[in-house]
Amino acid sequence: MIDSELVSRLSYALDLDTEEIQEQEAEYDTSIRPKIKLRYLSHLVATVEDLVNEKKAEVFLQRAPQDEAVLSGHLKTKRLRLYSIVLAPVPFKRKATTRHHKFGAIVFFNASFNDRDKRILIAHELGHIVNRELLLKTDSEGRANLFAFFALNDKNNFYLDEAKKHTFPGRELEIMSSIDAICPILKG
Repeated sequence: MIDSELVSRLSYALDLDTEEIQEQEAEYDTSIRPKIKLRYLSHLVATVEDLVNEKKAEVFLQRAPQDEAVLSGHLKTKRLRLYSIVLAPVPFKRKATTRHHKFGAIVFFNASFNDRDKRILIAHELGHIVNRELLLKTDSEGRANLFAFFALNDKNNFYLDEAKKHTFPGRELEIMSSIDAICPILKG
């Protein structure tokens, strides 16, 4: 929970009232943060998912009429997404923009920015998506920046405080021995 002085600063900087800031903070804390914690290694998971998806998509599309029941099952178990967010670095003069479509959104962001600034742009654009699709609030730059603040602050606190619990100070050898301790290969 952010302190009242920071709420006042955000209120002034983003031209939003304090109640709205506290409401969005509560929404972030109860709806978004718990879901983030369930997505361990999400970048790696998404990359593997994309690679496997590309391989299976061709076969699935050929068999789609026979697999309607399977498709329905995937929708019910949330293994198939009807809304996806694609991040697209592009060489353009704008900082970033989001284009919404029937099955999701594409976040276009300026590829020439440094990595830290790209994260800010993406968090801001995700704020627009959250306002439009989840909070059902009138979207504004202030509200998008407020979401960016909560998302980046949460990630920053994770890196500063929580990440230490998830690292291996002994590096490669500690990782290898930890894997072997948790997932041993039984020989013989």
